[in-house]
Amino acid sequence: MITQALLLTMLLAAASPAARASDRIVQVDKTYRLEWEELSRVTRGRRVDLTLPSGTQLRGTVVAVKPEELVLDVRKTSDKHAVAKGHHAIPRAGVTRLRVTEKSRHTWRAIGLGIGAGVGTLAAIGVGAVTGNAAAAALSVVIPASVGYLIGWGGDYPKGFDVVVEPGSTPRVERGTE
Repeated sequence: MITQALLLTMLLAAASPAARASDRIVQVDKTYRLEWEELSRVTRGRRVDLTLPSGTQLRGTVVAVKPEELVLDVRKTSDKHAVAKGHHAIPRAGVTRLRVTEKSRHTWRAIGLGIGAGVGTLAAIGVGAVTGNAAAAALSVVIPASVGYLIGWGGDYPKGFDVVVEPGSTPRVERGTE
């Protein structure tokens, strides 16, 4: 009976969309080429990963896109001495490519756990009735629930897209009358 429960769990896992998470990730990941002026509507208020020309890697939320700089609320940095956490203005020349990411949700984990626990409960009823062994019945619930959770974890992988800033776009600077 335990073997049948595990087999059923594996079949459900193989058929679920979460099991094919890597396929979805490849389809979702894209690269967009934008001019500086278009950057604000795509990135403002969103989490981005950015590598500076110095090699420092930053992760944070875009606060504003100004004509000469990107204002970033830095949450993670690979070099705390070069760029500390907090609000920083990144010069326009240092922003050539960035990755916009969406936060991971727990939807597929909850679905996988629920399906796994449901299958495991049905298996536990059968195992408990046939063997009378409480430990085997408990494992019949725990194993499919764990497998369902892990499969759902793959489906909750954060998604995003790359943005390449076109070098041809130049800042518009208004000059006063002379």
